[in-house]
This record gives sequence, C-alpha cells and structure tokens, in this order.
Amino acid sequence: MKQIAVLALAVSAVSAHAVIFPSPFFATPVPLRHTFDANTAGAYTNIPVFSGLGTAAPIGPGVMAVMTDPSVVSIPHLLVGRSADVQIKVGVPMRRFGGYFNSGFFGLFSGFASFRFFDAANNPIGSATVPLTPAMQWVGFSTFPKWSRVEISGTIPGVQGIVGMDSLRIRPF
Repeated sequence: MKQIAVLALAVSAVSAHAVIFPSPFFATPVPLRHTFDANTAGAYTNIPVFSGLGTAAPIGPGVMAVMTDPSVVSIPHLLVGRSADVQIKVGVPMRRFGGYFNSGFFGLFSGFASFRFFDAANNPIGSATVPLTPAMQWVGFSTFPKWSRVEISGTIPGVQGIVGMDSLRIRPF
C-alpha cells in the first residue's frame, strides 16, 4: 500500500510540473522537418514523418488526406484529417513541436485547433487551443517534460479533423 501511495505522489508531482509554452518559429535541421510534398496525394492510415523518427496516424474512423491546396507553405501538399483527428508519435522525446496550420476543408471550417501533448509514458503534459483561419499560420510549442505524442484536432462538435498542416518541425531542445 505504501508503494502505491509513493507512486501516486510521484505521478502527481510530474503532472504538477508538466507545462507547454507557445514557441516562436524555431530553426531545425532538415531531417527534423516534414512538408508532405514527397507524399503522393491520397488517403493514408499512417505516414512516416521526420525522416522516420515519427509517424502520423489518424484518430477516429476516417483517414488522413495528403492533398494540394492553394494555402500551402511548401508546394504542393499539406495534410488534413478527413473524419479523423491526427496524432504524431516520435520515438525520441522532443522539446519542441511546430508547423503551419489552417482550416476550411471538405466544406467545413473549424475556428480553432487543439493540441494535446503526452510524454513517453503516455501521461498528459498539457494542451492548448489556438484560433485558425483559412490562411496558414505558424503555431509552435515547447514542452516540459519532453513530449512523445501530440494529438491535433479541430473543435467542431461531432466532427473530427478539418485541420490542415504543413511544414511541421520538431526539436529536442
């Protein structure tokens, strides 16, 4: 019983100090970036990202769509969840995550995107909700402790996905 109490105290101590901060644009080496331009347009159930250090996958019943769009930062493609939110998992924990995000796909528009970060043990680190427009805009975060999974979702009740993303980047410091 004493061990359980110590474990609960340790988990709550970690959770109490877990935070995310907005981050301005940050430089990162090419292997830690992903633009979706090398991916063929179409529907996906998973996509290796960041030179194989991570994987993007849908959350929910739908798929992720790689598609052309006039709003892209890097030509020609972006990624958007179609009836699915998107999660990105990395094998090496990272301190920063960022990219360009927008909405307005498949006839729907989400005015906000939610980002939920988790550590390597799948404990929540924190979350943030940011406003979206049809134009791509930089959104970046720094986490403590480092994150291993981030979930990206729109905020239309009962509708998953609809958040476009391009030129994603990660950094361990």
